[in-house]
Amino acid sequence: MGIFGEENFRFRSTPVYMPTVILRRTSSCAGGRYVYVEDYITIPVGCTCVPEQEKEAESVNSSIDKQEVKLLGSQNKPSSE
Repeated sequence: MGIFGEENFRFRSTPVYMPTVILRRTSSCAGGRYVYVEDYITIPVGCTCVPEQEKEAESVNSSIDKQEVKLLGSQNKPSSE
């Protein structure tokens, strides 16, 4: 949002994650009590705005297009013999 509340398309919302520990109950017992194991998971806890990344090429397959340009460029150069 801009200073007057207008929408700004130079930013995008991205989730913020936090690692946390949960206890999972196993099927075994020890001394008449359930046994639990720690399990680490990542959960989303909020979101933040980050600047939109600049696009280097207009197409979806920009790396393929760049490779084609390199090949075409090398074909047009005179050979130094």
